[in-house]
Amino acid sequence: MSDSDTDRIRWKRIVAESIAIVASILIAFALDAWWDGRSERAQETALLTALEEDFSGAAEGFEIAKTGHITEVQSSKELIDYGESGQIPVNLRSRIDTLVSAQFSRRIFDPPMGTVQSILGSGRIDLITNPELITELTRWSSAVEALQRTELDSRRHFNDYVFPFLANRLDLKDLDKGFPAFVDYPWEQGPADAYRIVLDQEFQNLIYMRWVLLQNVVTEFLPPVEDGLTRMQTLLEEELARRR
Repeated sequence: MSDSDTDRIRWKRIVAESIAIVASILIAFALDAWWDGRSERAQETALLTALEEDFSGAAEGFEIAKTGHITEVQSSKELIDYGESGQIPVNLRSRIDTLVSAQFSRRIFDPPMGTVQSILGSGRIDLITNPELITELTRWSSAVEALQRTELDSRRHFNDYVFPFLANRLDLKDLDKGFPAFVDYPWEQGPADAYRIVLDQEFQNLIYMRWVLLQNVVTEFLPPVEDGLTRMQTLLEEELARRR
């Protein structure tokens, strides 16, 4: 065999070995990418499952908040109507106590947002591959924040104006029996005689403003949150179903 034949064989071997090395590197990269892809899909599935659980809890909390806000609006409107009537019949005096007690319910919708805040705060929203889900998640978070700001406006109005007025005119220790978070007290509950303030113009002005704030919560800010909840639960259910 000539030297030139030996050189050709050696170069063929070198080329073959080089191709084998490159191929092994590419395979390794492909395996890493495949494993990373599986890892990210697993992370996304876990994330979506956690979101589904959070939104299930949020839906339950929303129904409680919605019912409470509607009751607050109705009780405020009823007080306004009684005030405009100009008289409180004796048989309705206890009803007035109940309606005024309902003003102490100052609800704030506080859904379990741990997973949502973790996603938005950590910058790992890229783990969610469904762009529609990302859009709805961001939109719903904004809707909740807007609702909570309006709820806080209503709470501040009660704390700063309604409560001081009531505290100056009534025995508040006997005005909690209609409050949803009622707990037993060591003293006997008696009539608060809240009917005495219903015809007061200052009280009427305060309750009217409270009714406006609460009506705004119910008509303008609850619906976007409720619609977002429904869309998020549907999207999450569909996305997780595709992975099972």
